[in-house]
Amino acid sequence: MINRVSNSQSFCAVNQKFLKMAQDEHKIMNTVSGDLIEGLQYHILTKKISPQDGIDTIEAIKPYTKQKYHKFFEPIIETCKNLITRSKKLIKN
Repeated sequence: MINRVSNSQSFCAVNQKFLKMAQDEHKIMNTVSGDLIEGLQYHILTKKISPQDGIDTIEAIKPYTKQKYHKFFEPIIETCKNLITRSKKLIKN
């Protein structure tokens, strides 16, 4: 059975590879590594992950990260937002 999705619902595309890595690292270290965060950023900047998917993935990973490390996600989120804004401007022109 396929359920209809209403327009009021927002779609989130979480990169399952990075989510699984975060879950596995959290089990071992009770947080995620800087390597995971840098890898996610690299995948966004090289367009292997779209900026919006990057934001959705970060939001999914945050619960597995210690609160004090959330600040490391902010520049990545800001970069994603800038990339989204830039692409929307290109589409309009």
